[in-house]
Amino acid sequence: GFIATGMQNGFALGFWGVGFSIFIPPLYAYGLFGYALFTSVNAEYIEPWPPNEPPEITPLNPPDNSKNISISTSELEFSLNDINHNLMNYTVTTQPDIGTGSATNVQNGIFTIPISGLEGTETYTWTIHADDGTNHIQETFSFETEPVAPVVLNPEPYDNEKYVPITTTHLKFTLKDYQGDPMDYTVETQPDIGSDSGTNVPDGTYTVPITNLQHLTTYTWYVNVTDGTNWKHKTYTFQTEPQMVFDPFQNGWQYRKQITIDHTQVTADLTNFPILITTTDTDLRDKAQNDGDDILFMDDIGAATRLYHEIEYYDSSIGELVAWVNITQLSSTSDTELYIYYGNPSSDNQQTSEKVWSSDYVSVLHMNDYPDNAHIADSTRLKNDGVKKANNEPIQTEGKIKNAQNFDGSNDYIDTKDFDINNDFTISLWIKPSSTAYDQTFIGKHSPGCNNLIILGYFERETKGFTFRIRDDVYRQGTITSDWQYLVYVAKETTGAQTQASFYKNGISLWTNILTETAGNVLGKPWTIGQDWDNTGRTDFYKGIIDEIRISNSVKNINWIQTEYNNQNNPNNFHSFGQEETN
Repeated sequence: GFIATGMQNGFALGFWGVGFSIFIPPLYAYGLFGYALFTSVNAEYIEPWPPNEPPEITPLNPPDNSKNISISTSELEFSLNDINHNLMNYTVTTQPDIGTGSATNVQNGIFTIPISGLEGTETYTWTIHADDGTNHIQETFSFETEPVAPVVLNPEPYDNEKYVPITTTHLKFTLKDYQGDPMDYTVETQPDIGSDSGTNVPDGTYTVPITNLQHLTTYTWYVNVTDGTNWKHKTYTFQTEPQMVFDPFQNGWQYRKQITIDHTQVTADLTNFPILITTTDTDLRDKAQNDGDDILFMDDIGAATRLYHEIEYYDSSIGELVAWVNITQLSSTSDTELYIYYGNPSSDNQQTSEKVWSSDYVSVLHMNDYPDNAHIADSTRLKNDGVKKANNEPIQTEGKIKNAQNFDGSNDYIDTKDFDINNDFTISLWIKPSSTAYDQTFIGKHSPGCNNLIILGYFERETKGFTFRIRDDVYRQGTITSDWQYLVYVAKETTGAQTQASFYKNGISLWTNILTETAGNVLGKPWTIGQDWDNTGRTDFYKGIIDEIRISNSVKNINWIQTEYNNQNNPNNFHSFGQEETN
């Protein structure tokens, strides 16, 4: 069966029954009870009845978060249960890789995946993805093996570190064996920048000389250590810094164009300001690499300084580019000029995404689907990604700035990590509501007991309007509309542990008020986008599109906010492109 709601029409053949109608203002309803041989319905919303629930996954062996698991363990065991008794498909992957498995059209039951090669004192995760043909679910579990092998600690550079100076002269790591056994180790690098080995060494810190590091290159190093019985294998990577001052025309680039920023769109001189660059250019289409890796921004011609940039979107079939470029000095009194270079077939990826966003940013979400369609990538160094939950995920759609997420107002939300912020902070986002009803949450943070810590949304309770809430103190004012709106909330701690709360809409200050609370420690539940919490669970879902969420541990002033709005609302008015110049 099914339940249909909203505007609807249809017909039934062989209907026997009775109709009803109710009108008790403001409640009104109508319906039919009966039996039909054939029914056809078109409706605004249709849901199966009984509801088709996703499968349930339960880890059996090893249990989730278990410790001291034997390295001789040879399989993972889990159960799948579908309360609708649908046939299911599943896949299992592990990290580090100790085995995988999959099956199709299985019934409720217990399943096993063979694994091998477990090492002691190691944390393993295993991810199960299951679907019943309609709904899907993905769960990740972990376990830790028994401490029988040596451990490798404190790698330098740390794993996945970026912008490592090319003057770095050594790798460093610590070895420890909990049984006190002497150890043998080897270290290798790829590309080869050095190697080392040791025999019968005790617990301690060891260094490996390295040489000849190149700019903007990814290096991998392998540490293998044994106590004579058990092995530990660790792999680390790092990326070196880019070359900052050089002449692209002397380093393989063939084309450039001048980009001019209209100073009348900049309300004050700004430092390290990330500007939005958008264009659709047949020259990029025909001459840049298909993945845009050779696109480069410089602050001048000749031997000039690189400008950090991040490409949010690039379509090589039409030359469409959406990029963020960090402008070191943005002037409000004279036009700022920069240059885009392209056309270098041998170039590696020139993006330096994390450097576009200064250290005060703790999350920058462009609201694009990550390749796995389950994550919203954070562009900052902290990687506070958003996670889309199966069956509760918003859908990627056209946004204010390329792609965004469309929330259904019923059960869609995105969780991010549980990260802290300062008492001084700024949160900004673009919204395009599909509903102007009250009690919608844009983004929020809660304690483990669901107490409000920070809530930004649009609520009817008490004073109507846009809500800025810190703990138990709240201020509301303003009117929501159904078009694109750029919202910025700024908190600044004042004397007496209070907060000066300010709200801006489309670059205009609408109100400033004093709240009696400060943000303080906001750890507890993850940051959530598109919904609120109460004692019964998730509530106050947002209906509409959200784009470009930024959370910063600093107070952004009105000049910064107005310039952001001018740039993002109409990039073509903010900047212009010159003619192509050839090497």
